[in-house]
Amino acid sequence: MACVRRGAGSGFVRSTEIRRRPPAWREVVTVLERNRVLGWHIRNPLNPSTKRLIAVSVVRVAAKEVIVRTREHVYLRWWSEPETKYVYPYREENRQTYVLVPDGLGAWRIRENLRPPPRQSAPHRRPTAAATKTRLPSG
Repeated sequence: MACVRRGAGSGFVRSTEIRRRPPAWREVVTVLERNRVLGWHIRNPLNPSTKRLIAVSVVRVAAKEVIVRTREHVYLRWWSEPETKYVYPYREENRQTYVLVPDGLGAWRIRENLRPPPRQSAPHRRPTAAATKTRLPSG
């Protein structure tokens, strides 16, 4: 998820900048920051993490907004640097609604990413020692 970085070597965006970003951006940054505190990432060599777009439908097109619905399969294997092993598999098929707005430069950007809770249970997701014992610092 290198899109979260502002530039080579500059680190993650500051919290004041996150507030100015759309909710979808802030949600991604929040998950990445939480997992960074735990020492988890998905950038290790040969990591099998993947995302597959199964279906796309354009619901509405207007001059200032486009609404698109998708069905996606997401598989993330979070690697723990402290434990040097995979500690948390995330495997879901979900439906999402994207609200796109023009960025003024000829491209469309995601303003909102709306999605319901998972439609089915996640049979391959089991609690791990790291996920159940590790507590994030408050504040």
